[in-house]
Amino acid sequence: MKKRTSITRKTGKRNQHQSMLVTEKSRFLNEMPTSGELDDLNKGWDVDALVESLKSSALAFLIDRNIPIDDLPHGSSGILPPDFAATYDHMAGVSSSFTLLFELYCFSLARNDNSERAYSHLLRAAQCIELISVAKLEAGYLAGAARVGDSEKTDKKLERQKILLKHYGGLRAEGKSKQEARRLACARSKIPMSTVKKWFSLEQIEKAYHQFT
Repeated sequence: MKKRTSITRKTGKRNQHQSMLVTEKSRFLNEMPTSGELDDLNKGWDVDALVESLKSSALAFLIDRNIPIDDLPHGSSGILPPDFAATYDHMAGVSSSFTLLFELYCFSLARNDNSERAYSHLLRAAQCIELISVAKLEAGYLAGAARVGDSEKTDKKLERQKILLKHYGGLRAEGKSKQEARRLACARSKIPMSTVKKWFSLEQIEKAYHQFT
């Protein structure tokens, strides 16, 4: 008996959010499918649509990585000059994308004459999608980590500047000159003068101090 189900998921650190991803699954329960059921199942798959989907995914990945595939006479078939391949092989997912395109090209050549060989090419092409997906996830993770790192650096910088301006303001209230107040504020906040000069000129630190207070 064939049963069709929808699988929903929770997401978040504590699984507190409902995921928008829903997986539709069909499975046969407790018995082997009949030949008629298999025929009906296979009719739901369009090989040409699958091939086009795989090809589109690989090309979209390469375009997103600014790989100049239009400069190659057979780039969309995964056939590359050696110097071109060497230039971009270090980029995650690029080699897998061109391998996928080449396997699809081989599939199209063998499809009508040798179905077993043709579909071995198609299966190898499908395997490349996993590597391309990992490359996408890796790029997204690294970009997110970089944003977090930049945010943390900015927060620390702002905190140090607040400490500096607090000392500077107290020294100015004591009657110290701008230059003397900045020098002593550096010493008290343990921030190098070279760093403070990159942040503020004398006029800028005076203005920032008034805004801070």
